[in-house]
Amino acid sequence: MIIAFYVYEMNFRGVANSTFKFTFYNEKLLKNKSIIHEPAKEGDAGFDIVAVNEPRVIGSVYQGLYYTSISHIEYDTELRVEPEKVGDIYEFYNLIFPRSSIIKTNLILANSVGVIDAGYTGNIKVCFRYISQPEDYKVIEGKSIRGKKATGVLSSINPQKIYHKGDKIAQLLPCKKTDIILSYVDQLSETERNSSGFGSTGT
Repeated sequence: MIIAFYVYEMNFRGVANSTFKFTFYNEKLLKNKSIIHEPAKEGDAGFDIVAVNEPRVIGSVYQGLYYTSISHIEYDTELRVEPEKVGDIYEFYNLIFPRSSIIKTNLILANSVGVIDAGYTGNIKVCFRYISQPEDYKVIEGKSIRGKKATGVLSSINPQKIYHKGDKIAQLLPCKKTDIILSYVDQLSETERNSSGFGSTGT
């Protein structure tokens, strides 16, 4: 399967003399049970990707549905992609972003934005952190290893607040790669801002 997307390049020489160039590039997808949806509407940027299995919770199970710790929740997409080369060079790579539907869940993308390097053709998995809510917690009482009374807090996962098999869980965004040459210098240029950081432009 091949998905075609295009880069819109504009050389602006005044309204009456503008030139427009549409360049199409291809993205190869391995044929398997992965599901990807092309942008639904004109102007949409991302390709929605789907969970092909139920999520896998990475954490320490205490008992039943309760955990002493939850590292993250992992979703398999079985999606494998390869951007088209221009000559011998990969000019594109892919980013994984959350979908707007994430607001309906207790999830956040674990690595903020996933970077899929052009040369990586392995399985794409999407990992989320689960934000436990007050109703997810349970206080238990027991004994410590020294036999003294102890209290602990457990957390569960609300199945109505996470994604499941068949859900659109994230979006794949093709991006043009820019090659940067690093130059080491003894001093950086003076700028209006210089090293002024957090809060330097007001609140």
